[in-house]
Order: sequence, then structure tokens, then C-alpha cells
Amino acid sequence: MEERIVKVKRSVKGDRVFIRVLLFVMIGIATYTIADIVNYSLKSAESFEVKMVDDGIFKGYYCLYIDGENYDTVDYNEYLSSVDENGNTNIKMCIIAQEVGTLVKIIFMGIIFNFAYLILDNIFEPFSKKNIMRLRIMAVLTMLLGLMPEIIMNTIKMIFFYNINIRFSSINFFVMITGVLLGIISEVFKYGHELQEEIEQIA
Repeated sequence: MEERIVKVKRSVKGDRVFIRVLLFVMIGIATYTIADIVNYSLKSAESFEVKMVDDGIFKGYYCLYIDGENYDTVDYNEYLSSVDENGNTNIKMCIIAQEVGTLVKIIFMGIIFNFAYLILDNIFEPFSKKNIMRLRIMAVLTMLLGLMPEIIMNTIKMIFFYNINIRFSSINFFVMITGVLLGIISEVFKYGHELQEEIEQIA
């Protein structure tokens, strides 16, 4: 029995270290994203351009150029279908909205992983009220993770554009389903807590 407990402790310790490393990576990515948002905000709208690329091999794809340098391949609809009242688009605001959406995702994921870390910290009392509450919070945050980044990104676009292209991918749907599943698991843990209390009262 003691050997099993030692093995579990080692396994949990490894999992906690892994989550801690993930959290540090997310903090780094969030910091980098914030720096990008500030940097893009300081640039003029003319610094951003989306052009079709024809390199003789791949044809008909679009690239984002910042200050004349090729930044990345992009989805045409993501950048050029959002227009203002005069029919003009603003690549700068499109990329800032996208970066803000990415930042929101990272923040939500970081908070979710932090609660997972706290659950592992209390692994020998799995059905405790604290773990049940943490699972419920994780469920709500996961469902919001599937919605909030897109909502915030589209809200920013709605401020600057007359016509925008609103899309929710299947990934958003699956993230929300994962949140629902976490909510169901929290209810299972609640039942386990009540069952444990009954056993303790009988004993």
C-alpha cells in the first residue's frame, strides 16, 4: 500500500511539474502577444497589406505583409471581407482583433490549467468540496473558452467595420462540449463526496 502511495505521489509530482512548465510557457506567449498588440497599435494602417502570392509553385494564396515583409499566410475572408461604410478594410484592426482573441484564449487556458494544478495538489482527497468546485469552475471556463475569444474578436471588428464575417469553427463547438463533460464529471465527484460522507457516518 505504501509503495502504491509513493508511486502516486511521484506521478502527481511529475504531472504538477508539467503543468507548471505549461503555465510558464503560456505566460511567455501571453507576454509576447501583448507586445505584438502594442507594436501593431503603434504602426500606421498603411504598414499592413494582404496580397495574393504566385511563386510559380503555389498559386492563389494570400500573405500578410507588415512593413513590406512577409509575415504569414492568411485566410482571405479573415482580413478582406470585413469592410467599413465606404467599402474599405483595415488590415491593422483585423490583426489586432486576432491577436486579442489569441490573448484571451491563452488567459482562459492558463486559468484552467491552474485549477488542474490545484486539483492535483489535493489528489488524495479527490471528492472534496474544493475539487468539486474547481471542476465546476473549469467546466464554465472551458465553455467560455469556446465562445469568448470569438465574441471579443468579432466585437472589436464590429466597432471598426460595417460588414464583418462571423464564423465559429467546429473546434469551438468541441471545446464547449469538453466544458459540458467537465461539468458532468463534477457531478460524479459530488455524488462520490456524498457517498463518502455516508460511509464515514456509518463507520
